[in-house]
Amino acid sequence: NLAHESCSSIKDEWKQNFMDNKGRTQALGGDIAKAFNIGAKHIEVGQSELTSHGFRTHLIYYVQNGDLKKATKDNEGRQVTAGYYVAKEFELSKNQLNHVFKQHFGLEGDVEVKLDYIIVRKRGKNKRE
Repeated sequence: NLAHESCSSIKDEWKQNFMDNKGRTQALGGDIAKAFNIGAKHIEVGQSELTSHGFRTHLIYYVQNGDLKKATKDNEGRQVTAGYYVAKEFELSKNQLNHVFKQHFGLEGDVEVKLDYIIVRKRGKNKRE
Protein backbone atom coordinates (compact mmCIF):
# COMPACT_ATOMS: atom_id res chain seq x y z
CA ASN A 1 0.00 0.00 0.00
CA LEU A 2 1.18 3.48 -0.70
CA ALA A 3 -0.37 6.02 1.62
CA HIS A 4 -0.46 9.70 0.76
CA GLU A 5 -1.07 11.97 3.69
CA SER A 6 -1.02 15.69 4.39
CA CYS A 7 -0.10 17.15 7.78
CA SER A 8 -3.69 18.26 8.42
CA SER A 9 -7.08 16.99 7.35
CA ILE A 10 -7.44 16.46 3.64
CA LYS A 11 -8.61 19.55 1.76
CA ASP A 12 -11.97 19.59 -0.05
CA GLU A 13 -10.18 20.41 -3.32
CA TRP A 14 -7.97 17.32 -2.87
CA LYS A 15 -11.06 15.17 -2.23
CA GLN A 16 -12.54 16.29 -5.55
CA ASN A 17 -9.23 15.72 -7.38
CA PHE A 18 -9.02 12.27 -5.82
CA MET A 19 -12.55 11.38 -6.96
CA ASP A 20 -11.85 12.72 -10.46
CA ASN A 21 -8.68 10.64 -10.89
CA LYS A 22 -8.98 7.48 -8.80
CA GLY A 23 -10.21 5.35 -11.72
CA ARG A 24 -7.17 6.12 -13.89
CA THR A 25 -5.21 3.13 -12.56
CA GLN A 26 -3.46 2.20 -15.81
CA ALA A 27 -2.00 5.71 -16.19
CA LEU A 28 -0.96 5.73 -12.52
CA GLY A 29 0.62 2.28 -12.85
CA GLY A 30 2.69 3.38 -15.83
CA ASP A 31 3.94 6.45 -13.98
CA ILE A 32 4.77 4.41 -10.87
CA ALA A 33 6.67 1.89 -13.00
CA LYS A 34 8.70 4.75 -14.51
CA ALA A 35 9.49 6.06 -11.02
CA PHE A 36 10.75 2.59 -10.02
CA ASN A 37 12.52 2.29 -13.40
CA ILE A 38 10.80 -1.02 -14.17
CA GLY A 39 8.42 -2.28 -16.82
CA ALA A 40 4.72 -1.53 -16.42
CA LYS A 41 3.97 -5.28 -16.31
CA HIS A 42 5.67 -5.40 -12.88
CA ILE A 43 3.16 -2.96 -11.32
CA GLU A 44 -0.54 -3.47 -10.72
CA VAL A 45 -2.56 -0.62 -9.25
CA GLY A 46 -5.67 -1.52 -7.30
CA GLN A 47 -8.23 0.49 -5.40
CA SER A 48 -7.53 3.93 -3.97
CA GLU A 49 -9.47 4.81 -0.83
CA LEU A 50 -10.00 8.16 0.82
CA THR A 51 -9.18 8.48 4.54
CA SER A 52 -9.62 11.39 6.95
CA HIS A 53 -6.00 12.51 6.45
CA GLY A 54 -5.24 11.42 2.91
CA PHE A 55 -5.71 8.34 0.81
CA ARG A 56 -4.30 4.86 0.32
CA THR A 57 -3.57 3.15 -2.98
CA HIS A 58 -3.23 -0.63 -3.16
CA LEU A 59 -0.31 -1.55 -5.35
CA ILE A 60 1.24 -4.86 -6.36
CA TYR A 61 4.93 -4.80 -7.27
CA TYR A 62 5.93 -8.09 -8.89
CA VAL A 63 9.53 -8.84 -7.89
CA GLN A 64 11.26 -11.49 -9.96
CA ASN A 65 13.63 -13.97 -8.32
CA GLY A 66 16.33 -12.86 -10.76
CA ASP A 67 16.08 -9.29 -9.44
CA LEU A 68 16.55 -10.53 -5.88
CA LYS A 69 19.56 -12.62 -6.87
CA LYS A 70 21.15 -9.65 -8.66
CA ALA A 71 20.73 -7.54 -5.51
CA THR A 72 22.77 -10.20 -3.62
CA LYS A 73 23.45 -8.95 -0.08
CA ASP A 74 21.92 -6.45 2.34
CA ASN A 75 23.93 -4.08 4.55
CA GLU A 76 24.79 -6.90 6.95
CA GLY A 77 25.88 -9.37 4.28
CA ARG A 78 22.67 -11.46 4.29
CA GLN A 79 20.83 -12.56 1.17
CA VAL A 80 18.36 -9.86 0.15
CA THR A 81 14.72 -10.63 1.01
CA ALA A 82 11.78 -9.43 -1.05
CA GLY A 83 10.84 -7.04 1.77
CA TYR A 84 14.31 -5.53 1.91
CA TYR A 85 14.37 -5.21 -1.88
CA VAL A 86 11.00 -3.43 -2.09
CA ALA A 87 11.82 -1.11 0.85
CA LYS A 88 15.16 -0.19 -0.74
CA GLU A 89 13.57 0.43 -4.15
CA PHE A 90 10.91 2.58 -2.48
CA GLU A 91 13.52 4.68 -0.66
CA LEU A 92 15.45 5.21 -3.90
CA SER A 93 12.25 6.25 -5.72
CA LYS A 94 10.43 8.12 -2.96
CA ASN A 95 10.88 11.63 -4.41
CA GLN A 96 9.74 10.51 -7.85
CA LEU A 97 6.75 8.70 -6.31
CA ASN A 98 5.75 11.83 -4.40
CA HIS A 99 5.82 13.72 -7.70
CA VAL A 100 3.81 11.00 -9.49
CA PHE A 101 1.02 11.01 -6.91
CA LYS A 102 0.93 14.79 -6.61
CA GLN A 103 0.66 15.15 -10.38
CA HIS A 104 -1.83 12.28 -10.84
CA PHE A 105 -4.23 13.47 -8.14
CA GLY A 106 -3.62 17.21 -8.58
CA LEU A 107 -2.20 17.72 -5.09
CA GLU A 108 -0.14 20.67 -3.89
CA GLY A 109 1.91 21.43 -0.83
CA ASP A 110 3.01 19.06 1.90
CA VAL A 111 2.28 15.56 0.59
CA GLU A 112 4.21 12.46 1.65
CA VAL A 113 4.11 8.97 0.16
CA LYS A 114 4.58 6.16 2.70
CA LEU A 115 5.12 2.43 2.22
CA ASP A 116 3.27 -0.39 3.98
CA TYR A 117 3.60 -3.83 2.47
CA ILE A 118 2.87 -7.54 2.69
CA ILE A 119 5.05 -10.10 0.93
CA VAL A 120 3.09 -12.76 -0.97
CA ARG A 121 5.10 -15.74 -2.15
CA LYS A 122 4.21 -17.93 -5.13
CA ARG A 123 3.15 -20.73 -2.79
CA GLY A 124 0.47 -18.42 -1.37
CA LYS A 125 2.14 -17.79 1.99
CA ASN A 126 1.82 -14.21 3.21
CA LYS A 127 4.44 -12.58 5.33
CA ARG A 128 4.24 -9.07 6.80
CA GLU A 129 7.66 -7.45 7.04
